[in-house]
Formats: sequence, structure tokens, C-alpha cells
Amino acid sequence: ILSREKSRIQKEQMKFCQVPQMTAKFLRHCALSDNGYETPELNDNRSLKALWLENNRIKVIENIDHLKEMRCLYLKRNALQCMRGLEHVTNLVCLDLSENSIEF
Repeated sequence: ILSREKSRIQKEQMKFCQVPQMTAKFLRHCALSDNGYETPELNDNRSLKALWLENNRIKVIENIDHLKEMRCLYLKRNALQCMRGLEHVTNLVCLDLSENSIEF
């Protein structure tokens, strides 16, 4: 069932663009594919402390404003070009944006 859901999500994402978008559905898929909880309440928890989204071809940081308690965000090896989208995630102590295309 998980592989069918994964395939469906990937096809849906390819309709809109060639890279994944950080939607709630995409974040849940990432959690499940990394042996996350199958219970939506646990994956969508607003008190999430760390999120690993490395190597996913993500172009834009979005849909994480509600994760106010997040302390660590790992976005290494994506397709990011800027750091926008982090304004409301104010408790970060660890942010990995290495190996992206961000110009400073």
C-alpha cells in the first residue's frame, strides 16, 4: 500500500513541476518512507523538533510555518536557491542547507 501511495504522490508532483513541493502530503510521505508513524496525528504534530528532508530536489521551503517548536531542519542536497520560508520557524538551532544552490 505504501509503494502505491508513494507512486501516486510522485505522479501528482510531476504534473505540477519536476521537483517536489513541501506540501503537508509530501512531508507525511517523507515521514512514512523513513519508517515514520502511520498515525497522521503523530506525523502532523505541531511540536515536531527535527525534520530530515535531505536529497529530495526541494526547490522552495514552504508549509512549515506551523512547526514553531522545530529545532533542527536538514535540507542538505536539494535544489534550494534562497533561504525564504524560514521566517516563522524561530526556534531553529541547527539548519543544514549545504550542497544547495543558495547564493549569499
